[in-house]
Amino acid sequence: MDLLEGIANKFGGMEIKPDALPDNPIEFQTRLALSLERWSTDGIKVVWIEAPVAKAAVIPIAVAEGFEFHHSTPGYLMLTKRLVEDAFVPLYATHYIGAGGVVLNERDELLVVCERFRGD
Repeated sequence: MDLLEGIANKFGGMEIKPDALPDNPIEFQTRLALSLERWSTDGIKVVWIEAPVAKAAVIPIAVAEGFEFHHSTPGYLMLTKRLVEDAFVPLYATHYIGAGGVVLNERDELLVVCERFRGD
């Protein structure tokens, strides 16, 4: 049986592609166990699963394998599992930071930029 298809990320992790998640929960369970064993041997530090709502049946299986909830949106739940105890898992952004500046041209015209999502 094949490993789950994923892409290596900059954190030494493996991100499982959402469209590569099997529709059959038993197949997912078998392939996940096989993949985790292989990735541990290969030195992968963290595994990420983006579980779309349409494939929510994989969530309890992943949790049973030791995955934790990382973040969610209306369309998916992101789960992570550290294969190395102290592996770095970045936090999910909860705030947006804006940057501003002032631009004047030769005619002393001022460029003003307005954020798309203002609080007013």
